[in-house]
Amino acid sequence: MIQLYISCYLYSQSICIHYLNLYENVFVSNFLLIINFVYFSFLFYVFISTFLL
Repeated sequence: MIQLYISCYLYSQSICIHYLNLYENVFVSNFLLIINFVYFSFLFYVFISTFLL
């Protein structure tokens, strides 16, 4: 479970970095960072709820 969580996060990070390199537009990069943060928060919530329930 932990490995799955970490791999999902690293995968999202790599996608985010890829797009940051692709688009050097500041607005787009900020938008992608926000999406990545939201995705990480969601994964963290799922991770915690699975272990607490």
